[in-house]
Amino acid sequence: KNVELIKKVKDYSADKQNIIIVGSGFIGIEIAMEFADIGKSVTVVGGSEFILNRAFDSDIAKEAQVIVEKAGVKYIGSDRVVEIVDKNNDNIVNGVKLKSGRVVNADVVILATGYKPNTLLADKVGISLGHFGGIWVDDYMRTENQDIFAVGDCTARRGFISKAPSKVMLASTSAAEARVAGSSIYGIKYLKGMSGTIAIFSTKIGDTVFASAGVTADKAEVKTNTTMIIGSFKGINRHPAKMPGTREQYVKLIVSRYSGQVLGGQVIGGDEVGEIINLIGHIIESGKSVYSVMSMQVATQPMLTAAPTNYPLIMAAIMAIKEMES
Repeated sequence: KNVELIKKVKDYSADKQNIIIVGSGFIGIEIAMEFADIGKSVTVVGGSEFILNRAFDSDIAKEAQVIVEKAGVKYIGSDRVVEIVDKNNDNIVNGVKLKSGRVVNADVVILATGYKPNTLLADKVGISLGHFGGIWVDDYMRTENQDIFAVGDCTARRGFISKAPSKVMLASTSAAEARVAGSSIYGIKYLKGMSGTIAIFSTKIGDTVFASAGVTADKAEVKTNTTMIIGSFKGINRHPAKMPGTREQYVKLIVSRYSGQVLGGQVIGGDEVGEIINLIGHIIESGKSVYSVMSMQVATQPMLTAAPTNYPLIMAAIMAIKEMES
């Protein structure tokens, strides 16, 4: 959370070799890769079968995990840490004990398991709290006392699509909340509040970018939920294919079968994926359909983008439309 903490971890682990990361989300995996890059022996322990399970479908999470494991990081999935091992009772960690009974030795254990909202001040002055202990706010970030606003990870968030309580803590969500609050302090200027977090993420593992926004197919149970479909397309990020810097780009859209509305999306590829997912996030937040995406006009250039005839995002929308109309 701050530079001082990072420096403390770096200094403490400098002469140590075996590192255990507890948590297989973005922070845990990014820390693991940093340690692996400097030659440490790294093990990640996660409760899910694959890494990054909350943000990605299993097929995409598997691809990310392959890269992580090729970098030398070991992953112990579908298990949980139940005890920090201190064999000598000297407050120096020696490893972790897992729910399965397995004990894994370590010189350093780092917890990357998320945070709880810091609501001590709100609780002290009697402001109501919501789900998961966050401060209750309306769409304009007002608490029950409309002269008091709350933004950031201390608030009780809900999902943009489902409206269900959400534990997502993101700087981008906090920044959006702050802009809404700032424009509402002296009266509501715009009839567009904070309608929920779309849970939009991106990370770089090795030289590959993985990004996600909105609903995942696994969470929506698309295989058994006939109201949703998937449209996907694998193309390249340059044209023609022999252009320097060309690499595969995969786009997957989760779509409402009956309205065509885009509910979620995931992308794998080069650095441009970080901006493509922001576009998908806007499509979701604006309630756009795959028909709008299909007819979207894009600026293309051989050294910068995919070809206009095979633009992966547009092609994924077309694949979804074909599925809808089949």
